[in-house]
Amino acid sequence: MKRISSFELKEYLDEIISCDAFELHKSETHDGKQNFYIPYMMNDALECYLVLEDGTMTGTYREDLDAEMSVDHVNADHGLALIFRQGMENIFTIWYEGCYCEQKCYRYDQIGHFWVEGEEHWRRLVYIIGTIYDKYRYMGERVCNEKEMELMPLMEFAPFRYFSPIHEALDEYYDESEEGFLCMQNLAREAGDEDFLRMMKLYELTPFKRQGVAALVNAMMSPKRNTLYEVIFEKVRQASLEYSERVYPAELSEEIQKKRMQVDEILRAHGFSGSYPYFYKGTMQILAMEEHPFTILESEHYGFRIQYMVSECSAPDKYIKRAGQPGVKLNAGFFKKKGNRGWIARNLEFLDVKN
Repeated sequence: MKRISSFELKEYLDEIISCDAFELHKSETHDGKQNFYIPYMMNDALECYLVLEDGTMTGTYREDLDAEMSVDHVNADHGLALIFRQGMENIFTIWYEGCYCEQKCYRYDQIGHFWVEGEEHWRRLVYIIGTIYDKYRYMGERVCNEKEMELMPLMEFAPFRYFSPIHEALDEYYDESEEGFLCMQNLAREAGDEDFLRMMKLYELTPFKRQGVAALVNAMMSPKRNTLYEVIFEKVRQASLEYSERVYPAELSEEIQKKRMQVDEILRAHGFSGSYPYFYKGTMQILAMEEHPFTILESEHYGFRIQYMVSECSAPDKYIKRAGQPGVKLNAGFFKKKGNRGWIARNLEFLDVKN
């Protein structure tokens, strides 16, 4: 929690309004007063919001009103106030006694949103590393750890961000940089992927970058990149583990834990080994991925849910089995190979169909 001045508050609000991102929430305090919450940046890795303490509102904030908003700050003898104008149609005022900026970083390694079909394994990593990049872009190094700082340049490497998690390309949001190239090069070297390193060298030298991007994108869909994928996946997990999980009211926390236990029970009943969120049986893997509400600002229409990355492979990996590990690599079915299959399941009913 960071106390902020009236000047800083006005700067934050002007930025929020300029981005057309203003939202207003309120809650009762233990003594019957109200706190007002204004989100500044909210994503799966960070919640940052402005808090107006012990406030009262005159007028009404109209969420449904599509009008240009502006705000003025008043420092009167009898208190502090923000006067909001929604075009010419509406005015409301919030009187408050103090303000601060609250920011908390959270774990994100079990988060999974799936909006685009195909290559969901890579798209999920692009989404998560993009989320890390964005919190750095807006909040700086103070909200990032060293492991995250090492991964962020991947968003500045075109073949990686090609796997956009949304239905539009990401190139206009991220620059291309030598740091991005070197980041992927170091990861490929750590994975021992000599073939990919040779392809990256050609990409670096060729003047025809578009063809080079296409060649590396195709290479990233090959099962030969499974080890590289696992290296990046694990580095994301380790970076995430330095933060705590979101803490919800007891009722929601109990619901979340109950749903996780139900997944464990169902999969074990179908003969799977492992533990939440990773399960395997023969050449099939199931990775449970979660969507979380925010801690205090979430609407009643969006809650916690689990989806499943399901991976089936044509054959086990003899080298992994020889080492005493499960017979296929992580999410191997999502890589292009005859007999492989990877898909997102919204529930586990497909297991009963298969049986």
